[in-house]
Amino acid sequence: MKQPSVAIVKSDFHGKHSTSWSNVWLEYCADQGLEHSLVDWRALNAFQELARHDIIVWHYSHFSPGEMMFARNILAALKAAGCRVYPDAGDSDHFDDKVAQAYLLQGLSLGAPRNYPMHSEAAVEQWIRDAGEFPVVAKLRTGSGANNVKLIHDAAELRRYTKIMFGPGFDSKPNAVFKIKSNIASTRSVGDFVKRLKRAPE
Repeated sequence: MKQPSVAIVKSDFHGKHSTSWSNVWLEYCADQGLEHSLVDWRALNAFQELARHDIIVWHYSHFSPGEMMFARNILAALKAAGCRVYPDAGDSDHFDDKVAQAYLLQGLSLGAPRNYPMHSEAAVEQWIRDAGEFPVVAKLRTGSGANNVKLIHDAAELRRYTKIMFGPGFDSKPNAVFKIKSNIASTRSVGDFVKRLKRAPE
């Protein structure tokens, strides 16, 4: 029986982040003697190259706007072409999207902290009138490790936050200073701190 060939998509943070799964997949395929290729999704004719393989795996980055915009569509097209893909649509529809996760939990009737996805300033004003329980934690759709999370203490502060949210918006990408502060706050040993500090530029 012919073994399947595997395409590992070279994400925008391949080789730049210690948590990239692509390195693990490359090692696994090599250890198992599987035919495999590392394919740069931004290269000319990358789709055709990917479609030659039986299996496509892609650890795309939520800090890459290009990947977040195109990865799911490319994977869906490859699946339509007969490839087995990971992640599939069901695996990734709610990836790094707190709003989608909130709706999914509600749809499945699973217990979760009360949350209020809001899509307009009018919705925020209605929430202030009808609920208005403070303090409240405001979160952007994306972010991890307390990035893009803000504790809001009263209606005036929420309105200021809302003006930015539905106006110019917030930069959702964490900077190195935030990462270092976050690592210091959560470190448990000197060795752990050194490891986290080295990862801050990632």
